[in-house]
Amino acid sequence: MEHYFTRLISKPRERITHQLSGEGNTLKTRQCSELAVSLCISLVFLLSVFASVLLHQAYSAPSITSMPAMKGMTVNAWSVEAYSTSDFDQSITNLFNAKANWALFTVFWFMETSTSVEIHPRYDLYSASNSSLTHAIQKAHELGMKVSLKPMVDVVDGTWRGQINPSSWATWFTSYRYFIHDFAQLAEANDVELCVVGTELKSSQSYESSWRQVISETRAVFSEELTYAANWDSYGTSQVKFWDALDYVGVDAYFPLTNSFDPTVAQLKNGWSYGPSGRNWTNELYMAYTATGKQVVFTEIGYVSKNGTNTRPWDWNVSSALDLQEQADCYQAALDVFRDRTWFGGWFWWNWETDPNAGGPTEMHYTPQNKPAEIVLHQYYSEVRDLAVTNVLVSRTVVGSGLSMTINVTVENHGVFTEAFDLTVYVNSTVIETETVTLQTGMSRLISCRWNTSGFEKGRYTVSAYAWPLSGELDITDNTYVGGNVTVAMVGDVTGLIPYEPDGKVDVRDLAFVAKHYGASAPPAPVNFDIIDDRKIDIKDLALMAKNYGKTDP
Repeated sequence: MEHYFTRLISKPRERITHQLSGEGNTLKTRQCSELAVSLCISLVFLLSVFASVLLHQAYSAPSITSMPAMKGMTVNAWSVEAYSTSDFDQSITNLFNAKANWALFTVFWFMETSTSVEIHPRYDLYSASNSSLTHAIQKAHELGMKVSLKPMVDVVDGTWRGQINPSSWATWFTSYRYFIHDFAQLAEANDVELCVVGTELKSSQSYESSWRQVISETRAVFSEELTYAANWDSYGTSQVKFWDALDYVGVDAYFPLTNSFDPTVAQLKNGWSYGPSGRNWTNELYMAYTATGKQVVFTEIGYVSKNGTNTRPWDWNVSSALDLQEQADCYQAALDVFRDRTWFGGWFWWNWETDPNAGGPTEMHYTPQNKPAEIVLHQYYSEVRDLAVTNVLVSRTVVGSGLSMTINVTVENHGVFTEAFDLTVYVNSTVIETETVTLQTGMSRLISCRWNTSGFEKGRYTVSAYAWPLSGELDITDNTYVGGNVTVAMVGDVTGLIPYEPDGKVDVRDLAFVAKHYGASAPPAPVNFDIIDDRKIDIKDLALMAKNYGKTDP
């Protein structure tokens, strides 16, 4: 409201100060009356635009979605007490300052070989103690973050967990249920908001009834939400038949994006829809959502700081060449592609270390810490979305009835995303034009439209522009700009007793002013004398004036 009134009142106030200096009392009275009329018109305009805004929002505004709820990160402890150190406290604080609102804590238990049936902790490796895990959860909650707990199975002999083949699946599931039950109780006791009941256990997924038992027993002791973290190549409803028992479709999203070791951000974004094998990863994820009715969450997604990481994101040894920029570009692509998908719940990036000094300019592994990727993450997680209309210029302040004039609007993107939005130009409350604008971060654009005054009554009109707010845009005071007044008058009525103000008749005064600037360009000559609005004052302008010479508005 303050923004509107400041712009509406400041110009009339300046005009009357100028007019009252050195003028007669009669003229002062007339000007004060004109000012009162102008202010009344402006107030009517203000109410009309507000009504128009409400109607646009209610009936015709494009559907805009908010950023996914889970702006998360996976945090790993590689020693038994790593979660309880002062380094961890600083590291999780750094993650919070990067604007992550979720922390996913992993905890690893082990099988000795791929055929083992027992799952147990190995504190001599990197199983975290329950006390350190409790400290981590409490610290994240103190910072205002939500927490997910992800118990995971690793195999001592190096077999990938998705390829295990226990000698007895029944015995293995008995051990696994104990493992998950233990941490589900810890999660419940510490108000954890989301628990992951399994991760990438691809070879076990066909045992549907066993998984339903795991989920049922977990729900018996844990009251919040559950998911399963399926590998990127095995999350479909034909491969995970128990999604209906869970709250989210969890995917560890290591999808290959291109075959290039030097891709652009645009190519990486395109790779989510047209991958190197011709697969449309985004559409397939959406189909999982439509088949289950559950939002998709990236329970893991990550890229090493190496050249070619986008080609095999799961491969930490994809090459030996450092490439911090490709990692950052992969982050940007995934954040940009999924940030506005209503069916997408969020990201848990792999990974954040308990060491606050991890990462850095020469480190090649997955962490984004102290690398360009962290900057990208912070920008997107901050959700800075801000449009500003910074100027509205009219090609003239007087236009002949039935003629056209130009309105120029400057709009800027002060946010961190490339944005597509609607920009509407108004004359009073009448929409002159609405244009969909796409604008990159930090850029401005000049939008021009023509106002044909046919059908408008003669009188004074206020011109404004409005950039329709983005979802999550906090500062909308600069989304509106009121550019000033334009008078629609009889063609040729360009001046009167008050210079450049129409007086309701076309007479020798109008003719003399136009003739004085005959042959000049407008501007620098007064633009109101360029009646036809072709940027020059010539015989065409005089001819239009001559048609109404001697006439007076009724």
